[in-house]
Amino acid sequence: MAFTSRSSSAILLCFILWDFSLTDSLEQVEVVGKVTCAEANIDKNGMTASSTLIRGCDWCLLHVSDDTKVVKRRCISNGAVKRLFGSIETALACRHGVFDNSDGTLCVCRTSDNCNELSVEQMRSVLLDYK
Repeated sequence: MAFTSRSSSAILLCFILWDFSLTDSLEQVEVVGKVTCAEANIDKNGMTASSTLIRGCDWCLLHVSDDTKVVKRRCISNGAVKRLFGSIETALACRHGVFDNSDGTLCVCRTSDNCNELSVEQMRSVLLDYK
């Protein structure tokens, strides 16, 4: 009887250890799904006010304003993308819209790290390749 009790404990212990390793694997998958994005403000003369790379982003954003041609690159969340675009079926999308109180072209991507360093034209070209 004591032998059966030990065997049951060992089996339970193995199951618990396996369960923890499964959880760790799932967390690693989520981390792999994040991208690194450029975060920058570039004025109409091409001068960069600030520039950095942000790791662990859900999406990268590129916004080019219509009137002043100011370029903004950002790291944004899934929630922000949903508010700006609604549902997105691909890892890249562009549309006209408002960001930071400025009308312009918005593109979001998570195709690769720093994908928001592309121009709007380059992103649209990549988007055509997806279709």
